[in-house]
Amino acid sequence: MGGTFPIYELGLEFPNLGTKEFKTNHPFHKWGIIVNFSPLSNPDLLGFSFGVLPYLDINLGYKSKKHLSFRLGSGLAYIQNPFDIKTNYKNVVIGSHLNNVTDIQLKYRFNLTSKIETRIGFGIQHYSNGAFMRPNHGLNIPYANIGLKYGLDKNVNPATKKYKSDSSRFYLALNYGSKSLVFGSKKRYSVYNIALGYGLALNKNRYFHFQLDVFYDLSIPNLKKDNYTIKPNDSFIIGPFVWYEKRYGNVGLAFGSGYYIHSIYKTFNQDGSFKNKGGRIYNRGSIKVYFKHFYSAISIKARAGVADNLEIGIGYRFK
Repeated sequence: MGGTFPIYELGLEFPNLGTKEFKTNHPFHKWGIIVNFSPLSNPDLLGFSFGVLPYLDINLGYKSKKHLSFRLGSGLAYIQNPFDIKTNYKNVVIGSHLNNVTDIQLKYRFNLTSKIETRIGFGIQHYSNGAFMRPNHGLNIPYANIGLKYGLDKNVNPATKKYKSDSSRFYLALNYGSKSLVFGSKKRYSVYNIALGYGLALNKNRYFHFQLDVFYDLSIPNLKKDNYTIKPNDSFIIGPFVWYEKRYGNVGLAFGSGYYIHSIYKTFNQDGSFKNKGGRIYNRGSIKVYFKHFYSAISIKARAGVADNLEIGIGYRFK
């Protein structure tokens, strides 16, 4: 990166996401949206970045207004100078202008005056396009942070009031992803996914989800075929998957792992080269937004520690 550099941030913050259908147990949680800008300290290879990130600010002190909090944001960012095989071939980490940016920050918040709140903390930002276009090694930027918030909001729920989690339900989810296989190539392949699962409700808006994934991956016939014949059903991948989810109002954060019980990836490496080894374990991180019976989701699916593809999807929860 060529040394240290600033990240400038401006945003709006609001009280928690409790609604009629989706409540939260801890009324001091916040949510908001920020825009940030950074010169990235390397104008020739990277240029500048500009991002827009919705976020959740999760109170770790629960009933205290002076507290540690954990911010998790995820949105879109523009990188000025991505990889280009002719004009910017030395940038081997970012292959597209448009990327996902995920921000994780731990900070301490306290009131400086009756109207001004101070935040001091540290965090990390990660830029990636989810293998939508390679190269996609990504940028990881650790940072120290100090900020001010003007205007103190009121808590919308009394601290002593508790709410039960939503009921356990069966659900059906449909997801779509797109990915590239070759470094510097603009050709992409679609990945379709259907999942049927059961969400087990625990206390305090926590859930375990058990589902069966069926993928139809159009990139598989284009993998390296030396000494191997790809069969028609090899484009289908099947695996059971387990999620853990915590909901904050109508926003859910979910992480999980699965195992391919039917997959060509036992034969091919992550880069598509031939080998009689390979990972069958895959992982997802997801942000979900609930609308009573329906929900939308954006997820990163990874295999062998490398992003496989970005997914967008919609789900339906049965009564």
